[in-house]
Amino acid sequence: MYRFELHPDRQSIDPMRQLWNHLALVSGGGIGCHQLEVLESFCQHLGAQRKLTLISVRDQSGQVVGGLPLISTPNRLITGYQTLSNEWFQARQPLIADDADLSRVAQKLVEGMSQLQAKSFWLDWIAIDDPVWRAILSAAEQQGWAIQMKARFEVGITHLPATWQEFEISQSKNSRKRCRSEWKQISQAGQVRLQVATEDDPDELYQSLELAFQIELESWKGKQQSAIACQPETKEFYSSWASRLHRCGSLRLFLLRLDDQAIAFDLGVVEGDRYRSVKVSYKESHMGLSPGHVLNQMVFQHFIADGRVKIMDTVGPMNDANRRWSNDSYRMGRLILAPGTWANNVTGRSLVSLLNARAAWTGSGTSILSSK
Repeated sequence: MYRFELHPDRQSIDPMRQLWNHLALVSGGGIGCHQLEVLESFCQHLGAQRKLTLISVRDQSGQVVGGLPLISTPNRLITGYQTLSNEWFQARQPLIADDADLSRVAQKLVEGMSQLQAKSFWLDWIAIDDPVWRAILSAAEQQGWAIQMKARFEVGITHLPATWQEFEISQSKNSRKRCRSEWKQISQAGQVRLQVATEDDPDELYQSLELAFQIELESWKGKQQSAIACQPETKEFYSSWASRLHRCGSLRLFLLRLDDQAIAFDLGVVEGDRYRSVKVSYKESHMGLSPGHVLNQMVFQHFIADGRVKIMDTVGPMNDANRRWSNDSYRMGRLILAPGTWANNVTGRSLVSLLNARAAWTGSGTSILSSK
């Protein structure tokens, strides 16, 4: 027997903190304690118009076995979090304990959503083929909700083998040749080493982050004014985000150094057995040495040697740069749900119908319409 609870404000969320963190550890391989803290940080960063709401599901013993975080805006509810400007994070997916009944917990999460009295739920940047999201989609369909789903892009991932030699063998002959050529070229330019900045003294993290932000500023993003350092609010958010994750032990910041000069960085998060690479950049002045690919090669070697991370996730859309390293992928997209439990939900159903019609007309993405 499962039951849902709504936690619409800070007062009701605070008592959930330890239970939520435990749920994060027993869901999807254990993603760590940062889930709730990061969402709260993002809400605070966006200001008073954004509000974090939690839907939790308990079993008969009172243990929290499922949860869905929602960030409200004046016009819609969005799961997960996005940064300012053109930068974004992948949305956090719902949490369901590995030993819980997936379909029944998903049903209770949908029932909880219906109690929020929203005309529609705009769920963006989600892994649409993930079993948990599929269970929620199925539960919504069973309850007669109107649904629109659209695949937006593919994200490249790499399943890591036990040794670097195995990984090299799995690559094409041209790829292996290219890796060795890039390594030889940068080695001839100076001494190359990988610094795992998050393994250094915690007091030095701020300096390492500043160095990473400066590297991005000296890349093409600096010229386009889209680098983190170009926007004080975004920089403040990333600094706070990194600090919170570092305290949980989830943050990773890698710096590629050439003769002790940092020329590239990779900033990301370890979630269970998966590493999500959130930010990667290099100095444009060293572009001829392929610092991004060399750094990627060294980060792969680091995680293979460590043995705890099994999947490398590039987070963003598949492109020529990350396709080279990927041996698998998943689809990212958008779900729009309009509760069908209200006879007069004209607004929500009209939105879903309009988006489905547009998708059918343009032939873009996948659309599903379900209604009573």
